[in-house]
Amino acid sequence: MRYWIGIALSLAMIIGFIIPAEARQSRGTKQIERMDTDKDGKVSRDEWSAYYSEKFTEKDTDGDGFVTSKEMESSRGSRSGKRGDRDDKD
Repeated sequence: MRYWIGIALSLAMIIGFIIPAEARQSRGTKQIERMDTDKDGKVSRDEWSAYYSEKFTEKDTDGDGFVTSKEMESSRGSRSGKRGDRDDKD
């Protein structure tokens, strides 16, 4: 009986490590797909800059060209409600 419990626990641990690794890989793939605007399977410096420039603009809610800690906190608060609807985190 102890033998089977040991086997079951070992399998549970292995599965616990494999699934999160696959999930991280798919999040990275989805991130690349969002950033890759010309759909060539890779992200250029311009695509990278454009993507994160848009993210900066989203966080700079007062449009002054700076992101304050208050703006960061408010963007975190608004993101937490959306996490269930998103495929991944940015």
